[in-house]
Amino acid sequence: MQRFNIDISQPRGPLVLYVSQGDSLSRFFSVTVTDNGAAYTPPGGAVYTVRFGAPGMPAGWYDTITEVGGSTHPAVVVDENTYTVEIAEQALGTPGENALVLIVSDATGYTLASWAFVLQVAAVPGYDAPEATVYYNALSEQVAQTLANAQAAATSASQSAASATLSESWAVGGTGTREGENTNNSKYWAQQAQSIAGGQLGWYETEQALQAAHPTGENGQWAIIGSTDTIWTWDSDTSAWVNSGAQVDLSNYYTKAQADAAFATAAQGTKADSAVQSVNGKSGTAVTLAPQDVGGLSTYTCATSGTTHALTGAGDNIKFVADAAYNEGDTITVNGTAVTAQTQDGATLADGAWASGATVVCWLDGATLTVSGGGSSPTSGYGALVDITEYTGSTGEHTAYTTPSAGWVTLIAATGSSVATIRDETYPTSGNYLASVFSSPTVGGMATVFVPKGAKIYSTVFSGSVEKMTFVPAQ
Repeated sequence: MQRFNIDISQPRGPLVLYVSQGDSLSRFFSVTVTDNGAAYTPPGGAVYTVRFGAPGMPAGWYDTITEVGGSTHPAVVVDENTYTVEIAEQALGTPGENALVLIVSDATGYTLASWAFVLQVAAVPGYDAPEATVYYNALSEQVAQTLANAQAAATSASQSAASATLSESWAVGGTGTREGENTNNSKYWAQQAQSIAGGQLGWYETEQALQAAHPTGENGQWAIIGSTDTIWTWDSDTSAWVNSGAQVDLSNYYTKAQADAAFATAAQGTKADSAVQSVNGKSGTAVTLAPQDVGGLSTYTCATSGTTHALTGAGDNIKFVADAAYNEGDTITVNGTAVTAQTQDGATLADGAWASGATVVCWLDGATLTVSGGGSSPTSGYGALVDITEYTGSTGEHTAYTTPSAGWVTLIAATGSSVATIRDETYPTSGNYLASVFSSPTVGGMATVFVPKGAKIYSTVFSGSVEKMTFVPAQ
């Protein structure tokens, strides 16, 4: 059994399998698969198929082997990252240089094909040829006749002698008792097979080693070269040994590592001008985002004593439930350190910046704490936060939340979301994009927009999910 080692991330020349035409239930090879030197691990529930083809013939595939009697067994046996493959008889019907590929796939669409194997199928004299059928049928008839003659030998010496002569005709010919016997006998076909096999000159490490051993050759002679893992044949037209294996130049192709790096770079690039780009109130084709614009939210605790609101937790993007209302001039500490609190437009927090029991979203930048939904007027203040998360969902008709006053709508996308939007009116009959929020599999996102009184607000989620949508009325 031939054994191979391949690395799916490293290009290499063809791998050659040597078989004979018509072999059945007898040809196997094994291949140990790595990925950049590490053992390759197939996906869960993977299935294995073998595809094959020959010049001028339709391609075929199989995943099981049919045994005598009709039962079947798998064509590929897996032992960790080593795959033992049985070559089906239907892949060996056409002599010459054919191709065979092992394919790993699963129900999600994952597909991985091995490097192609060159299936070098040696012709078997008379296989599937008309002469072979005639020979077989004639031989069967002669066997029956010989048995009959042997049975009658005791009573007919002449019949025994005739049977012996005819047996000699089928064995070596030259008896003159059967038409064409000199080219249709066991000795003749054995010589033909020996002549074909005689063209094989063996294995040589390099082309130079072959040339040194056989400076000249004859048509039909061939040898295996180890440095190229291909078959070299003698070409009488050029009087030289010729590499019959197809050489694939992969120098202009990315390796797997290069492709992964290119994809990662593209994923971090600027979006197209036509893309919806609005994150935390920032928009345009070239947006510079601060950590608070796209970072995930960290849950803090809030413990108020007198006029001091003590926040405790980890992370700069903060979410907490207030245990007391905020009054202008109150002190706010984060993990024991006093900070300066402000609205998004830099104004000082006013009375009612948050109510007791309200969910407050803010972010910390050094010693400055910016509260999401900060008003444009430092004297206007805020009403109590209203949770309107129920008015979010995927694309389709929506019931909208009608704002009782002007205020701020905040949408928080959970980690794993792709994009969600804040809209007005209903979809799809009407409605405008007011803001969009993006997030990734590891980083959440947030967007806030000011809306007038009587606005009909809902959120459309194109992928992923929304963690929360809130409305803070302006007072």
